[in-house]
Amino acid sequence: MLDENWKIDSNRSSYKKSGYTAGTFKNTEAFKKVFKMLESFHSSEDLPPGWFWESKYPNTLDLRPNVYNIDRSFLEIISENSILEKLRYLTGISDLVLSHVQIRKSSKGPSYMDWHRDSYFVDGKQVGNNPSVHKLIFYPLLYGEESPKLQILAGSNSCQLNFQDSKMMIGPGFSQFDGQLMNFLPVDKYKSSSNKFLLFDTAALHGAIPDSDERGSIRILYSFVTRDQFFEKYSSKDLHTEPYKILNEMIEEKE
Repeated sequence: MLDENWKIDSNRSSYKKSGYTAGTFKNTEAFKKVFKMLESFHSSEDLPPGWFWESKYPNTLDLRPNVYNIDRSFLEIISENSILEKLRYLTGISDLVLSHVQIRKSSKGPSYMDWHRDSYFVDGKQVGNNPSVHKLIFYPLLYGEESPKLQILAGSNSCQLNFQDSKMMIGPGFSQFDGQLMNFLPVDKYKSSSNKFLLFDTAALHGAIPDSDERGSIRILYSFVTRDQFFEKYSSKDLHTEPYKILNEMIEEKE
């Protein structure tokens, strides 16, 4: 069940208008466990046998082979905070499902993923998912004060040029049109926090803010897609099907 404060039209309107919203995790035993594990992964290279760090982007390390088999608490916090229900309400997409969970560490240095969209049109083709992926991201505050980690161009999720060619692309997922939008739309910055998470539409322009501290940072990301996209693009791999099934079972038990 959703909390009543989520059943407000302005919440839905605000998400559509800006492309993102923030929420707060309940202070449960599962959340405390997740926070403590993220803190441990950040400060230590020690991992359970069979798990390892792998670099996918510059200045980053992704936990492999998965998150959910280390501890089910990483999925429990999605169930007990009704994240799927909230996203379905905010987006109006009734069949969103969990497709992926990833823990990622980053180190001091240039942004590993500067301004970009995950979904856009180029040369008459759709790149990325349509409808776009919606994500939850949490940057635990492990030291010092809250600091900006992710920047989003508010409203850019609803502002796309659908007839652009590859010559207009400045970089992956970023076009000349997007560059012009930067002059008109506000930039919002999401900070590390002890308990706040961000829900956002990945069709919006967004980018990782470089770490300025030598200790770097860690985050956990959850990706949500429509059910038909899940079975079409993701269901062939256990990396996606296992968390999907486990979360569904948790939600059914809760109901």
